[in-house]
Amino acid sequence: MTTNNNQASSTTSKTTVSVTLRADGKNWKDWIKQLTNYAAAEGAFRVLDGAACPDFDDSAKKYKQMDLLSPVLSDGMTREQVHAAWSTAEDTNKLLRPFNDDLRRRKEDDQRAHDQWVSRDARLQNTILSSIVSSLVPQVRNCTTASDMHKVLKELNNSTDYANAAAAWTAFIDLRADSCKSVREYIGKLRENINDLAVVGIHIAWKKPQTTGEPVKTFTTVSKEKEEKRVLQRLGQQKPNNNKSQSTPATAAVTATLPTRTTNLPTTPWTPRQPKILCTHCEKEHIGGIAGCWKLYPNLIPENMRQQRAASAKANISLTDASAKGNNADNSFTGIFTTISPTLIAKAVNNANYKKRYCYNTAANCHVFNDQTKFITYIPIQGNDVKGSTGSTVAVGEGTVCLRIVKSDGTTHNIHLAHVLHCPDFATNVISQAPFKRKGA
Repeated sequence: MTTNNNQASSTTSKTTVSVTLRADGKNWKDWIKQLTNYAAAEGAFRVLDGAACPDFDDSAKKYKQMDLLSPVLSDGMTREQVHAAWSTAEDTNKLLRPFNDDLRRRKEDDQRAHDQWVSRDARLQNTILSSIVSSLVPQVRNCTTASDMHKVLKELNNSTDYANAAAAWTAFIDLRADSCKSVREYIGKLRENINDLAVVGIHIAWKKPQTTGEPVKTFTTVSKEKEEKRVLQRLGQQKPNNNKSQSTPATAAVTATLPTRTTNLPTTPWTPRQPKILCTHCEKEHIGGIAGCWKLYPNLIPENMRQQRAASAKANISLTDASAKGNNADNSFTGIFTTISPTLIAKAVNNANYKKRYCYNTAANCHVFNDQTKFITYIPIQGNDVKGSTGSTVAVGEGTVCLRIVKSDGTTHNIHLAHVLHCPDFATNVISQAPFKRKGA
C-alpha cells in the first residue's frame, strides 16, 4: 500500500506548470493548456471548472445516530418477564444497528469528499500563484477558490486580446533590418514576431500581386482557350469577341459542322452460329459437314478468302520474263516456278539422315515409310502411286510398323501403325494425322 502511494505521489509531482503567465498575456494559451493538463493529472479538473465544494457539517442532524434501547427491569418481575424485556430490546437494536452503520459510512464519505476537494483546490491555488508574474498576483489575491482565480485571469486576458494583437502587429510592421546588428538577429526577431502574431490569431499569407484588369489564368482557362483556338482555326474563323453579334457566325459554323444523329438505325437480327460437323471428304470439322466442304465445293469459298489465297500464292511464286534478257521479242516467254530448288529437293532425298527422320503430317491421308526393316508385317503390292507435294512415287508394299517411343519418365511404349505404305524413294517417313482422327484420337 505504501508503494502505491509513493508511485502516485511521484507521478503527480512530475506534472507541473512550467510556463509563467506574462502580464501581457501573450503566452496565455500555453499557460492555460499546461494548467488544464495539471488539473486533469491531479484529478482536480472539476474543481478548476467550477464544481462546488461538497457540504459537510459534523454536527448536522443527518449524521446523528439513534441510541440503542436498554430493557426496563423492576424488582417484582419474574424470570419470564425479565427474559421478555431483554428480547424486546434486542429485537429493536437489531434494526437500529444497520441504520447507525449507514449514517456513519455516509458521514465518512462526505468528510472524505470535502477534504479531497479542499486539498485539490489548495494545490491548484498554489500552482496558479507560483506560475504567474508578480504583477498579476494582486488580481487574484482576493479569490477564495482556484476556479475564481481561473475566471479572473481568463477575463483579464480576453479583454487584452485586441491590445495584444495590435501590439504584435505594430512590432511586426516596425521591425527594420538596420536596427539589428546582424542578419541572424533580424531573422530571429522576424520569426519571433510571426509567432506572436500566430498566438493572437493573425496568420501571415503571401499572395502574388496580379495585373489590374487581366483575369487570373488557370490550367482550366488556358486549356479551354487553346481548344477554342484550335476549333476556330479548323473552321477558318477568328476568335469570337464578347459581342454576341460577332460571335454568331462562328457559332453557326460550328453548329453546321456537327453531324446529325439518326434515331432509326438499321439493326441486324442475331442468328445463332451453326454447329460444326465432321466432313467425310476432308475428314475435318466445319459447318455443314460434307455439304459445306470447300475442297469438294470450291464455289462456297467466300470472295475475300479467295482474294487472300490468291495474294498468298503470288507471294510464294516468282514471275520471270525471259524476254527481258533478249533482244528478240518472238523468242520471249514467261515462266512460273516455285522458290524451292529441285537441287535442294534431290539433296534432301539423297540425305540418309533426313530419310531416317519421322514427319507428322496433318495433310496426308495415310502413313508412308521408306525403310522396310521397320515393318513387322509386310505384303507386297503393285500399281499404287503415292502423290506428294514435290511429285509422285510408287508404293511397293503395305504392312504394320511398330514404333518404340520413350516417355518422360524413362519408360518405353510401343505404337503400332496399320496400313502403312512402303515407298523406298520417299524423302522421309510420314506419319499421317488422318487415321488418328478417324479413330477419335
